[in-house]
Amino acid sequence: MTPQEQIHTAFVERFHKGESTALISKDDIAYIEATSGVLLPKAYCTFLEQFGPVYTPDILDIVVLRKSPIIAVQEFLTPADVIESSADIGIKGCVAFANDCSGNVFCFKRLSKAEPSLHDAPIWLFDHETGKTSKVAPAFDTWLSNFTQLQPLLQDRSPDARSPHPDYLYQVVIQFPATFFPDQTSIEAFGERIAECMPRTHEYDGFDHGSGTTNYFLYSNTPNAILTNFRKYLGTNKVEKKVRIAYRSVDHDIWSNLWPKRDIRPFDYSYV
Repeated sequence: MTPQEQIHTAFVERFHKGESTALISKDDIAYIEATSGVLLPKAYCTFLEQFGPVYTPDILDIVVLRKSPIIAVQEFLTPADVIESSADIGIKGCVAFANDCSGNVFCFKRLSKAEPSLHDAPIWLFDHETGKTSKVAPAFDTWLSNFTQLQPLLQDRSPDARSPHPDYLYQVVIQFPATFFPDQTSIEAFGERIAECMPRTHEYDGFDHGSGTTNYFLYSNTPNAILTNFRKYLGTNKVEKKVRIAYRSVDHDIWSNLWPKRDIRPFDYSYV
């Protein structure tokens, strides 16, 4: 597999959601080029032919929660939408190929209609409100690679996905349904309260939000002490009706329930 194939495959395998897309043929690409009066970069054409217009809605959550400056791509356009969106931009030599969650489009600029076509080209974002473009990446493959290098939100969900903290025996998860918190600010504020109320013998390790849950992660040698402190400082009736708390050894993926007491449900990262 070539480096380019590795980048394209890694991006699609990690971020594409839904069914497999209809692949784009060379004839489809030739039609876009003929209608737009340009030659598309080979890197983009290769991606389209292999994977089609992929759909990547989860990138936005990762970008927001990781506080990344990257602008999240949500969907790659079909050939018909490429032509329509490019016409809407109205800039000669500019071809729109994907959009973000706000209706802005990612595009190539100043493409030539003369052979040979470019191997790759810079990525620009066209803001539909201001009508201005801003450069977001020096090349298509670099742009895709920037997304694959984002730290996963779910890195704590597998015991093999990260090195366990060497000073602690257990990972503890404090879990709420995703609907419990009204917004991102509330999620972060509650995490800060958890960190503040725990003794120094425990380590608060952040949170993730997705798959129907908000999960807060801690490391400890005494999981029951986390439950005691949590109930003492944060255990209101509203909280205790919705929260689930469980722990596992950092070396295994077998969970033990701490709260609710006598809870027979198996713990998982999806809220039940």
